[in-house]
Amino acid sequence: MPINNTPRQYTVGSMFAGIGGICLGFKQVGFDVVWANEKDAAACRTYRHNFGDEYLVEANIKKVNKQTIPQFDVLTAGFPCQPFSVAGPHKGFEDARGNLFFQIIEVAKIAQPKVIFLENVANLIDHDNGRTFITMFNALSELDYVLRYQNLPANEYGNSPQTRNRTYVVAFKDETLATKFKYPEPIELTTGSDVERFSKLVQTVDADVRVFGMDENGDPWEMSAKSLFCSLILAAKIQHRPHTAHDVDWNTIWCECKEDIYSLIR
Repeated sequence: MPINNTPRQYTVGSMFAGIGGICLGFKQVGFDVVWANEKDAAACRTYRHNFGDEYLVEANIKKVNKQTIPQFDVLTAGFPCQPFSVAGPHKGFEDARGNLFFQIIEVAKIAQPKVIFLENVANLIDHDNGRTFITMFNALSELDYVLRYQNLPANEYGNSPQTRNRTYVVAFKDETLATKFKYPEPIELTTGSDVERFSKLVQTVDADVRVFGMDENGDPWEMSAKSLFCSLILAAKIQHRPHTAHDVDWNTIWCECKEDIYSLIR
């Protein structure tokens, strides 16, 4: 699907939009996000701060009137991964969150997207000896979608300092497009440590980008994205230490990280 020199801008609808990570990627390459849904209040507050409030629907997708959803070219969904993760109890469709996949099917019936883009944990394909993914595959096939899917380490495609293997599914209404589609080739990571790469990445973040959330007592908090990333730099240093967090020599960690952090907040 070309995105340059086209007579119109391709449109996107986003389910389980979170704070807008997938939406941002599509926006950056020229797509127009016309509808998004997320139920978490703090995530929605962050989304609105960074993207505006024109099209975001804050609600449980099960309670959204599907007839009010517009048509769009691409449907994206980073649907809940906990039921399929190797780190969880592996309940799959027996977990209420796992069944949210079928909301994607319901939205697709209404919006009639030409392409569906799904992202989930690497274990999605193998969960329950493959039966879970076969169910998803068949549900999309019944809507006449042709699927391409692959496990990819995200850090090899975005110059990210975090190793994060994920399953990426791209489903096409047009079989010709599906045949032509190819996953991108890995890119070479920049030299330097994880912290150095992260520092360079964070320098590209707009100073006005904010992140909102709630603490364990339910009290709201907010901070700049850069401040949050600075905390993650410290965490990255600790993660590569042989000792536990209780034994961390914070003075040493700070001395190693302070120049990276200062460079972000200057």
